[in-house]
Amino acid sequence: DVALYECQTEMKRLAINITDLYSQILEAKIKLYYSDLILEKLKKVYELKKISYAKGEISLEELIKTEAQVESTLKEQINVRRELSTYVSNLSWLIGKRLSYEDNFLDIPVKEISTFPFSEIITNLPEYKSRTKQVETLFQRLKTINASFLPDVVLYARYDLYGSSFESFNNALENVRRTALTTGIFITVPLFDGGKIWWERKKVLYELKKQMEGVRDIENEKGKEIEVLYLNYKETQNNLKKYENLLNYYKKIVQIEKKAYELGERSIIELLEAEKDMLMIERDLRITTNTLANLTKKIEIETEGVLNHEGEFSIYCQSHMY
Repeated sequence: DVALYECQTEMKRLAINITDLYSQILEAKIKLYYSDLILEKLKKVYELKKISYAKGEISLEELIKTEAQVESTLKEQINVRRELSTYVSNLSWLIGKRLSYEDNFLDIPVKEISTFPFSEIITNLPEYKSRTKQVETLFQRLKTINASFLPDVVLYARYDLYGSSFESFNNALENVRRTALTTGIFITVPLFDGGKIWWERKKVLYELKKQMEGVRDIENEKGKEIEVLYLNYKETQNNLKKYENLLNYYKKIVQIEKKAYELGERSIIELLEAEKDMLMIERDLRITTNTLANLTKKIEIETEGVLNHEGEFSIYCQSHMY
């Protein structure tokens, strides 16, 4: 049983590592996707500002700031691509299948999670069950050692039959007769064993104390872990709603800017800047959604157990997508 729970614990740890890596891959691909769109807007703005600078409509400082934004975005793309290659390589090693950053990685579904009893969840965790099983084994061992200090009492009865013959063995068997019925009690008391049992008992008591402290540590650590996951989930959920409201606000701004541009009240540069800002908010919204989905999956693994998702993870590993 202990080996089974330890196996489940290792499977859960592996599943969480896979989930984290998968989420990091998705986040990197989101960043690259929006980075290309934002870079396209920035380049257009830069070209237009170069023309405006040549006409003396803007200062050199403003042109240099836009050029720095373009260079910063290009550098960010290089770093994100390097991180993406690392994440894909690590995930390939974990699932035993060669993956590429060009593969299609689907988004992790976001699920609603309500409050749950932490104490009940902790007692069902494989880490907790493994420790408690070891405690039960040590209690049983201590019980056996304590019994060694007691005398062994054996009640016996013996019924003697006797037969004899000078001629053959068969004749002896035919002349068998009852001779005696004996009863008695054997009492064996350990007097001195060099302190072997005493030291064995002391060792088990020490191990028992250590394992019981381990059980309490698991209760505290896993309780805090799950609680932090849930608090992060709620906080990210609130941030997601804020980004959704902010994105709606920026969409309205872009629509206003477009109408103003059509009426000649806004320049194309101002419209591109507004579209770029909207893309940045949309990018942050998708990253936050991915973070929320990652937390959802990790909470499910912690609370429901990885075995409930064994088939699901098998599909993920084969198709490398959630």
